[in-house]
Amino acid sequence: MRKRILIIAGYKLFPATTGGSYYQLAYIEKQMYDFDISIIITPENISEEDMEGFSNRFPLVNVIKVGASDKKGLKKLANGVIKLFRKIRKANWPKKLRKIPKASEMVIRDAQLVQDIAAIAEAGNYDIIQAEHIINLPLISQLPSNSLKIFVHYEVFYARSRQDMERMFYNSAYTGYINEIVKAVEVSCLNKYDGIITLSEQDKKLLLQAGVTTPIRASHCIAIKNSDLVKTFSAVTQPHLLFLGSEDHFPNADGLSWFLQEIFPEVIKHQPGAKLMVTGNWSVAFKEQYKLLPVFFTGFVDSLDELLGSGILVAPIRIGAGGIHIKIISAMTKGTPVVSTVTGAAGIPHIMHGHDIYITDNAPQFAAFVIELLQNKEVRQQVSDNIFATAVKISKHGDFAAERNSDYELFEEIRRSKNAE
Repeated sequence: MRKRILIIAGYKLFPATTGGSYYQLAYIEKQMYDFDISIIITPENISEEDMEGFSNRFPLVNVIKVGASDKKGLKKLANGVIKLFRKIRKANWPKKLRKIPKASEMVIRDAQLVQDIAAIAEAGNYDIIQAEHIINLPLISQLPSNSLKIFVHYEVFYARSRQDMERMFYNSAYTGYINEIVKAVEVSCLNKYDGIITLSEQDKKLLLQAGVTTPIRASHCIAIKNSDLVKTFSAVTQPHLLFLGSEDHFPNADGLSWFLQEIFPEVIKHQPGAKLMVTGNWSVAFKEQYKLLPVFFTGFVDSLDELLGSGILVAPIRIGAGGIHIKIISAMTKGTPVVSTVTGAAGIPHIMHGHDIYITDNAPQFAAFVIELLQNKEVRQQVSDNIFATAVKISKHGDFAAERNSDYELFEEIRRSKNAE
């Protein structure tokens, strides 16, 4: 009899726009044949217009929809009255809590949603309950004791929050103060789960150093969907440079600013015809800063295939304490050459600097690698062939489904031993 798994999704899930969502979908695609999978979906995870596409792609997955995408009628009026009352009383504590840096990202703000998730988890008699992303971490207090409870940790949150606050120029005392709060909550909640899955050995090490005692398994493969492996890059035409991502994700804004200020001007000196395409949403103020450079903001694009097929991806990401990066994964599946920072390429197995990717944190070296790819067709072709071959290798590496199954079995065995004691 197949085991029953309940997945509690985090953030935007479908269509994939982040490394986290890409990884989740690849997991579901491969595991729905081995388990009876149910997944809790809110309008924030998948919009109503995208539900049909999700169901068509994952026909064996039972979707449990909760939450409402639009508040109407009496409920909307009631919420308005409550907000007005709080404003008059000057006691709008929920709003104040939401403004606390980083700590607020660990809190689900919808009280009804928490109640719904708890009821579904209790009533379903699931063998395994798998929570994803930091927003769902504290739900452990509401999950039934009879189920094996797993947390999939995409990025160590306390380490990431410190980096964000330092880049945003909070003073060191306040940064340390907030970081201790976040770290304490993260570690306390993780220690209540039966098992933790990280996406890198680095993240596992950070959690152990922080005092996590729950068994941790580091997933050594980045999940690449077989359907995405279509080599489209052509080394013949003169390529553009390409940056993927929106300004609202702070590491993107930091990385692109660094590239435009310290790297791109040097590239233009040696390659006057060079141009940079930037996807996603960017503010008028940001664009205005770099209006004298050959930078073209495309906005959101439905398909990246054309851009990846004739571009060189730059991933100048300097912030991040682990996790995975859909930018490079997307490029690899199309054979697109990549120049990245160490952080941008962190956690991706088999890649090798100078063979299938260029990796450096040094701005002049970053520029030199970009220039070489722009000017040398033979190098572009070789790197393209190599990075696509690596993507194929990753998609097959380690049998992703078998690896996850062994994680479940280990956590179950450890829990049985503890219960026996």
